Amino acid sequence: MGSRSYVAHLHAYSEKNKDAELHTVDVFKDYHTSRTRGMSDVAKDAISTMQTMMADPVADGEAPRSSAEVMSKVLSLDSANSTFLKNSGLQTSSTKSVTSTERALREELAAENQSSAVLHEEVDTLKKAQLADEALAKTQREFMEFWQ
Repeated sequence: MGSRSYVAHLHAYSEKNKDAELHTVDVFKDYHTSRTRGMSDVAKDAISTMQTMMADPVADGEAPRSSAEVMSKVLSLDSANSTFLKNSGLQTSSTKSVTSTERALREELAAENQSSAVLHEEVDTLKKAQLADEALAKTQREFMEFWQ
């Protein structure tokens, strides 16, 4: 884009596409396309990876990926010091991507925590029922003693 900053390009892009929803991947694509030279191979690969990640199905219970999240993941894989991420305000505090193993372990932990909470509720219910049974038995004994 020559000497145009990302912020200036973003403003011009949003003015040009007022009716369309602003997607970070589309802005990235437009920003890295030259009128004379087209797009570099590195940018093409990054955009292809982003589009693939956006098209991947989302696991049950997981929020859909935003275009900003996908772009941040792809660009942080290529370079931890991506100036595009910093200039666009997408740089996260941690560029470490979550592995599928880590995601699976987190899901397992969440399921166990939920199961544990259910078991605690059941134990509390059983304790209350036991106390109620003991109180009923005591009342019945007192009643029987009264009538004898």
